[in-house]
Amino acid sequence: MLLVGIDWADKEHVYCLMDEVGTTLSTGTIEHTAEGLEHFVNAVRARAQRPGDVLVALETSHGPLVGALLEHGFTVYALNPKAVERNRERFRMSGAKSDLRDAWVLGTMLRTDRHLYRPIIPDSELAQELRALTRDRADLVCTRTMLSNQLTTCLKTYFPEFLTLFADPDRPVALALLQAFPTRDRLQAASPGELERFLRRHHCPHSRERASAISQGLRGPTFHIDPPVVRAKARLASTLVAQLQTLATHIDAYDREIQRVLKLHPDGELYHSLPGAGDVLAARMVGELGDNRDPHQCHHSHRPLSPRLHSSLARHALAVCLQQHAPLRVGARLLSARTEAREETCRSHPDAGQCMAAHHHCHAPDVAALRRRGVPAGTLPPLPCGCRDCLWVIHYPTATPPALLGRTTRGATESARRSYRPRAACDQSRQGRVAGRRPNP
Repeated sequence: MLLVGIDWADKEHVYCLMDEVGTTLSTGTIEHTAEGLEHFVNAVRARAQRPGDVLVALETSHGPLVGALLEHGFTVYALNPKAVERNRERFRMSGAKSDLRDAWVLGTMLRTDRHLYRPIIPDSELAQELRALTRDRADLVCTRTMLSNQLTTCLKTYFPEFLTLFADPDRPVALALLQAFPTRDRLQAASPGELERFLRRHHCPHSRERASAISQGLRGPTFHIDPPVVRAKARLASTLVAQLQTLATHIDAYDREIQRVLKLHPDGELYHSLPGAGDVLAARMVGELGDNRDPHQCHHSHRPLSPRLHSSLARHALAVCLQQHAPLRVGARLLSARTEAREETCRSHPDAGQCMAAHHHCHAPDVAALRRRGVPAGTLPPLPCGCRDCLWVIHYPTATPPALLGRTTRGATESARRSYRPRAACDQSRQGRVAGRRPNP
């Protein structure tokens, strides 16, 4: 068995090849090209009988290098850069750093602590495509937010009245109006009828009332701003508006593509059925959680997890796992926030109190306990409530219910423990509320 540590970079990578005893067999660099990678693969396979006998350690879990190594049949481990940094101090206290030393540390970690890590298991092509689409869409949304903030700052400089007319200047109708009337003078010169026709053409509700409000809002006194500043900032505002309009068009195209790919994924319907999960959020959960259902492995951070999700240690491990994986953490927080908003709406219903306590707090741990005892899915008791967490546990008995995912990401361990109480505790709590006394903890 051969152990390879690769310190990856943008243009060339440094590798260290060693055996199971720890003897360094060869070192060198790998050019970040197809020819350079093929030369490295041929040199390594000449020393190994099977591709599966080659174990490779890197500090990343994605990219062309990782994909090429997996394609050639190598076993690839993605190690946390923070763990590599700590192990570097373990072998040498000096603060000196070199790429070859990092590659040697990566190979040595595989030799001594390989049982603590899990190899990368590639997801399906649909899951990989959803992961790439949702991440790219999130970057585009961040860019849109940045441009919107720049537009707000620009308007405060030369046209502050526009922000009082539209609280969100990045709305399509606001962008179109600013593109047609970039200054206060040009917007003030437009008649209410012209504004009404313009707003109606851009599908603005209550166009007549809105046009009248715009005309009346521009009649009051205003700041005196020098004409050169107005002309320069109006040009900048027009540029930002054009960029925002283009971004909005492309983000809509991303949404349609994400919706199409999500329908093709076998788990898309399940994720989409979660409370408050739309197309984009469901696709993000599918892409970030992946297709791997190993109960003792967190696929992206490669940290072992216990299937006993109701224990505080497992919740802490899950929280650490999500802290290391930002896209999954953001998706879990969004899902948790939308789920809690939906639950608050359900709680406002006069007959929803007992239903919430019955299906959300009681059935999920019971079904999970039956699953851990090896009860087949066909013999599980029927769930009259149709709880989303219960359905999740039935489909993926060793996976984490989404509600618990969101709560652990925000550090609410105590809240998650209270939410997943046994049935007897919920019954005692309801009896205590009826009797007008505080229930026993």
